[in-house]
Amino acid sequence: MKSRPIRTRLPILLFVFVLTLAGLSACGGDSGDPNGTKTYSAHGITFDFPANWKQQKLESKTEKAANAQWDLEGLVLTEDDVISVQAYQLTLAITSVVFDENRQDIVDEVVKTTAGHDMLADPEVMEVAGLPAITYRVAATSARGRDVTSQLYFVFKDDMEYFINCQATDKRRDDVDTACQKVVESLAIR
Repeated sequence: MKSRPIRTRLPILLFVFVLTLAGLSACGGDSGDPNGTKTYSAHGITFDFPANWKQQKLESKTEKAANAQWDLEGLVLTEDDVISVQAYQLTLAITSVVFDENRQDIVDEVVKTTAGHDMLADPEVMEVAGLPAITYRVAATSARGRDVTSQLYFVFKDDMEYFINCQATDKRRDDVDTACQKVVESLAIR
């Protein structure tokens, strides 16, 4: 099946998402350390990322979802190798208790957001930043028309959903996976 750009449409989340680059304006704060790591800090979240990645605003090909909490921001290695982080206001709170009681329904709804894409790994329920999360990998097409894979993370805190997309070409998959792991493992949500 030919994949197309990621377009999410989870009913309770109401967001549509496709990555394209939109210039080099930096967003949020960042501070570096001598080990080649920078820290992103804005919008009530912080995370570390490799210093050789550029922090910049990204542009969606579709209208900004009404429940999106900030403009799309991301980390860019190349135009096709991107990590984006976004937050969406939910219509209901998904606490750890609610998540545990409705786990399969929530997983099923999240998977619907990537309908039409080849799923490369089954969804895995996990914790990110001590919060319930779901991750899986899909095949997609970048905004420039290149075949990419996206490791997706959906992290739930009360009535917020934090969405992380680690998009990579085959050539840069290892670099993106390493950076993505750094982002996910260091993510803190206030």
